[in-house]
Amino acid sequence: MKLALALLAALAVAAPAEATAAEGELELQLEAGAGADSNPFRTLDGGGAVGGFGLVLLRARADVLGERLRFQAALDEGARLYPAQTEASAFASRLEASLRLALGAGLAAEAILSARDLTELGGALDQDALRTEASLAWARGSVGTALAGGFNLFAPREATLRPFLAAGPEAGLRAWWSPRPEHLFSASGSVWWASYPRWGELAPGGRRDTTSTFSAEYAWRGDFLAALGYVFSHDASSAAGGDHDRHRLTARGAVLLPLELTLAFRAALQWSSYPQPLFLSEQLLLAAGQENQDALELRLTRPLGADLELALAAALYRAEAVRGAGPAPDYTRGVLSTTLVWRAGRFTSGRE
Repeated sequence: MKLALALLAALAVAAPAEATAAEGELELQLEAGAGADSNPFRTLDGGGAVGGFGLVLLRARADVLGERLRFQAALDEGARLYPAQTEASAFASRLEASLRLALGAGLAAEAILSARDLTELGGALDQDALRTEASLAWARGSVGTALAGGFNLFAPREATLRPFLAAGPEAGLRAWWSPRPEHLFSASGSVWWASYPRWGELAPGGRRDTTSTFSAEYAWRGDFLAALGYVFSHDASSAAGGDHDRHRLTARGAVLLPLELTLAFRAALQWSSYPQPLFLSEQLLLAAGQENQDALELRLTRPLGADLELALAAALYRAEAVRGAGPAPDYTRGVLSTTLVWRAGRFTSGRE
């Protein structure tokens, strides 16, 4: 953890070294509290006893801006501890970093790195993920487009899920239009060519998938924030039981309320079609580990001082609707928590 924070700070200082003038900030946030979980082990077909937990989250964020170069990064370290269900206790890490270079004439080049890890004491849903991307974007006035290419890796570590390790290159095209500052329309299309190097542990013949994804979103950025989006993906697999189509409808937003309250929300409805659902239970379990199902999340916050706020959060997760599979394993999880959030002051280097 100390090494990761030191690396983050070093990158923040070094990123704009070639710029003749630069300014930056490093922000720290600590969140701690407690809550209750209706399905602490995230199991299918019932969650057993409700588990109480303690929660700690530490975030470090760096933003360094030069004349043409901008570096941004965020490191999250979190722990959720269940005293009565010790094996459900989990630790999570996430690192996101981007480097953007303005090339002139509306062109910009950007490199992105995203890495995350989930480790449970029981090991049931241990997993790692890595995503890298390089893109070239053009923007002029209210419109813009970007061509991107990168590499994705998803690696579950639990023994029965190890064959679902997937890795391969991805290419995509994005476009956006903002006719007025309050409105933003965006659309994208991408293709991921994934190989499964451990598939032989589960079935003979190997496996390679081609996943095509198309998405569209409208966002409102006025007195409140809101966005509505739709994503469709088609997975064509060389392995029997791997083909599927997926639809996902999302909504998110944030609004200021009386008494200095802020309400943020995220909702998702997802349904999929599996022509040959041979590995449906495994796929639903992997989705549970990523909270990639129907979801409703609410977070209500109120400041208690200059650097302190109180947060109340509630979330409900359910398995996606499945077509073509007959009776599918059910999944339901509810989480309620309250936390105190402390933010350190921002440190600005200033103009040289």
